Amino acid sequence: LGENNVWLSAAEFEKRHGTSESVSAVLGRAVKYCPSAEILWLLAAEEKEKARDVDGARAILVEAFASNPNSEHIWLAAVQLERACGELDRARILLERARGQVKSGRVFMKSALLERAVQCGERELQLIDEGLKLHPKYAKLWLMLGQYRERNGNDSAASSALRKGLENCPKFVPLWTNLARIEEKQSPAKARAILERARVSLPKNDVLWLASVRMEARLAKSSGSSSSNSSAMKSMLARGLKECPASGILWAEAIDTELPPQKKARSVDALKMCDKDAHVMIAVAKFFWAEGKPEKAKTWFERAVVLNPLLGDAWASSYAFHKERKLTDALEQLKRGCVLANPKYGEKWCSVRKAMGNESMSTLEVLLKTSELFELSRLKN
Repeated sequence: LGENNVWLSAAEFEKRHGTSESVSAVLGRAVKYCPSAEILWLLAAEEKEKARDVDGARAILVEAFASNPNSEHIWLAAVQLERACGELDRARILLERARGQVKSGRVFMKSALLERAVQCGERELQLIDEGLKLHPKYAKLWLMLGQYRERNGNDSAASSALRKGLENCPKFVPLWTNLARIEEKQSPAKARAILERARVSLPKNDVLWLASVRMEARLAKSSGSSSSNSSAMKSMLARGLKECPASGILWAEAIDTELPPQKKARSVDALKMCDKDAHVMIAVAKFFWAEGKPEKAKTWFERAVVLNPLLGDAWASSYAFHKERKLTDALEQLKRGCVLANPKYGEKWCSVRKAMGNESMSTLEVLLKTSELFELSRLKN
């Protein structure tokens, strides 16, 4: 492990001060000295892919397989490389081999996701079922089964799949939130009860509180009331903040849903409790943007990106802001920075990244698409 870290430090030094070729050279030597270090192989392949040397990346991964035949990470990196190149048949063959060699729940999930991407629903379902027989505790497969059933118009079967998932994986929050969302279509009372059980089972979980707050806002809106004035929503938010006082996502929601005259005070409260949370920074930035104070908004958007460069929503909201102001140089900087950071998280970011049909989107394409969601949100407000 110590030797791995030395090579990782050397590669990082070259990334900062050298060239793509010097980084590849360091990593090429690293994998010869540490052939069982998955991370070094993955970084070496990634560096080749960044340089658009797909054949070079493939060659590195072939060598990696020889030293690490049972590595899930290396198998899936090879699959992702082929998917990014549009070589879906190659990706499918690799996944078939991986299922025979590794047989992990994640490999079955990635296999089913590929079939979903090419709209082979029957094969997708078959792979989910096979995966669950081998890995009944792999929560994401249950989630995918529920999504498959819902996508095909069978909410009852979707609900049943998610409930079975919770029997096996009671601590996986997305199973609770998706089950509540499906039940909400027919019975808000059932949906409320599900989320209440979830909050009891998983205390101090701000994601569950946020789901409850938003459900109350939706129900208020459907009944003709303003979601911002919903007493049930406000009460739920207050309870959530009491149980999770340092939750950035709950404080951001508090700012976003507050009436305009009280937004500034709400922002001050949020910053007192979590002044290092990017979600709060984004909410404060949007407040100043709406107030017509672009310089202040710009400062807070920048803070959000610096605090959490892996949060895609920080990049996308900032991009939408700068796009409205037609700041071309800043937009180009944001594009470069976002691609370099390669964000993984963010509610809106993930909704775009994981949507059917978007599987092959580049980071830049996801940035542009996600920024449009922030533009639409601003128009609605």
